[in-house]
Amino acid sequence: MEGILPSAIWGLNTDMSGILVGFVIPFPIVIGTFITTILSQIVLHPILYRMGVFHTWRHGMGSIQTGIATSINFWMSVGIGTALVIAVIGIVSTVKSFTSGKKNQAVRGSLKPVPGRGDIPIWLAGVLWISSMCGFLFLAHKLVPTFPFIFFVFFAFVWSPLDTYVSARMRGLTGGDWGVPYIREGIFVFSRNMGYKGVAIWFTPIPLQDHGYMSQFFREVELTGTKFTSIIKAEFLMFPIVMFTSFIFWSLLWKLGPIPSAVYPYAAKFWPLNATMQCLWSTATIEGRSWLLESIKWQYILAGGAIGSGLLAFTHFLKLPMLFFYGLLGGLGGWPHGSIPLMFGGLLGRYVFAKRYGKETWKSYAPVLLAGYSCGMGLIGMAGIAVAFISKSVYQMPF
Repeated sequence: MEGILPSAIWGLNTDMSGILVGFVIPFPIVIGTFITTILSQIVLHPILYRMGVFHTWRHGMGSIQTGIATSINFWMSVGIGTALVIAVIGIVSTVKSFTSGKKNQAVRGSLKPVPGRGDIPIWLAGVLWISSMCGFLFLAHKLVPTFPFIFFVFFAFVWSPLDTYVSARMRGLTGGDWGVPYIREGIFVFSRNMGYKGVAIWFTPIPLQDHGYMSQFFREVELTGTKFTSIIKAEFLMFPIVMFTSFIFWSLLWKLGPIPSAVYPYAAKFWPLNATMQCLWSTATIEGRSWLLESIKWQYILAGGAIGSGLLAFTHFLKLPMLFFYGLLGGLGGWPHGSIPLMFGGLLGRYVFAKRYGKETWKSYAPVLLAGYSCGMGLIGMAGIAVAFISKSVYQMPF
């Protein structure tokens, strides 16, 4: 019962949340994701199998094993190529914003603090950031002293601020994020040429953070009238509470049953997928045979870049929104059980609820509906965990 009930709840949550997310996500993204997911799974996969691309797939494999096989044989390399296309789009958009900003000097930002917002001095923020990066450098070098230290410095003081700045501008310009794909993994693999061997670096905290999302968060805080100093006080209050209670929670959770086991159906199903992909990357820095380098094929990376460029040209030629293009790329190689409920929710919201309640009214209702459902599922999940904890603590073996 303990294994069946969470599994049923998880399955219901997956389908319902997919439908509700389809209410909220822009419809062009929903359409694009559905099209490429169905085409890649139903049309492309049989063709690639007959061509011998999926040479590790066998008849009778489940969806998890099939996902591992198709990802290693094809989609991981294609994903690198399509991610490079998105990265180039982000760079070009940022360069265009700079050039247009030079031509139009009418509106400019200012570093002067806004009265009553609770800003801290810029110099103090800089000192705190440098101190945190130095702490990361010391910890990472202490944990993995054989890894080239110059890469830690590059992550901390070159790439992280650059990535954060471009990401923040992309969020303001397009509403989306950006990133150069596999920059962390690529440098780890390159470190083999500088003499590093081992897997410790893959599990080491390194000074590589993209804080661009915080620009959006700070804007939300400003719009709600919350002071930045209040956020800092809340963080100081939460940290010791979270650290203390987390150890208690996880110790109790660990005692409920072996992990993975039938008690935790999600971990039992998806742990092999996550563990296999993590192991695949970790083999790139060990001596001898590397599964990762054998799996990544340049011809498929180039094919992914060509597919991304072709879809971009197709979108521009038909004058379709860019969101449709991002949906097309996001659905490549995706699983149908994610895109089908998403598509159903998008159609239901656009052609049923929007007409019934009005487009603008439905736009305000849909996020509240999704948030309420998520909160309800969270409360039900926490209540179920509490009942499980209580039953385990009072249950006694008859012998």
